[in-house]
Amino acid sequence: MGSFLLNIYFPSQDPHGSGDGLDGPYFMFWFLLPFIWAFGYLIYKRYISKEVEVDGFDFNSEFCRDTLMEAYIYLAAEMIKSDTSQSAHKISYMNSYFAKHFGENNFEFKKILVNAYRNPAPVHKIAAWVQLHLDHSQRLQVMYFLAGLSMVDGSIQGLEMRILSKLSQVLELSPKEFQSIIGMYKKQEEKRKAKTTYIPIKSRLKTVCEILGVSEHAGMDEIKKAYRSMVKKHHPDRFYNESEEQQKIAEERFLRIQEAYETIEKLK
Repeated sequence: MGSFLLNIYFPSQDPHGSGDGLDGPYFMFWFLLPFIWAFGYLIYKRYISKEVEVDGFDFNSEFCRDTLMEAYIYLAAEMIKSDTSQSAHKISYMNSYFAKHFGENNFEFKKILVNAYRNPAPVHKIAAWVQLHLDHSQRLQVMYFLAGLSMVDGSIQGLEMRILSKLSQVLELSPKEFQSIIGMYKKQEEKRKAKTTYIPIKSRLKTVCEILGVSEHAGMDEIKKAYRSMVKKHHPDRFYNESEEQQKIAEERFLRIQEAYETIEKLK
């Protein structure tokens, strides 16, 4: 039966199969070879190749260091898209941040960043995933990262601020905590600008008071109370059981709080 079908579709020029024409089975093999190759390639790409792209952030994935970094990148990608100025510098900031706070790893940073641009995920859903898996101090760390990223170009634009404010709510950070984080990065930018530009005392005072979560019109008693509360809350000793990257961030935050209070004492 098989040879009968072959003779119908690929007949030999010699009806007795001994002519000079192409043999049916031989021609069938070469005819089907491209299709066999294409099918094999699809199987390779789907099940074997490591280059298969992930279709967006997987909200059902188990929590681990790599998944956390992926969440960071997806959030960062949305922040960069909201203000594309100095995008290259912002990506460089991300690289430096991961190298400093996460150490060496095999994480495919560029691949995930490209995928975050091509397959964006809702930032509030990623923030909800982060809120579910991280404690309060770790969520603060995420917000410090995003605020620092936004300040790379020297300012936080309106859309950036709205996104950061929304994220801080989903991460269950208080308004004072959010204000303090923004104030710290504003203070950094003021220090940079002060080298070439005069910053009015009133503006400098307002920024450092934001770090402590008080009004620039507050008296020293209120300021001291806020300072002591923040020192107690953010002292590095409280993070001795946390990861090394969290300890580093806690130390940096503590130093900025101290610097803000010392600046207020000088300006008041």
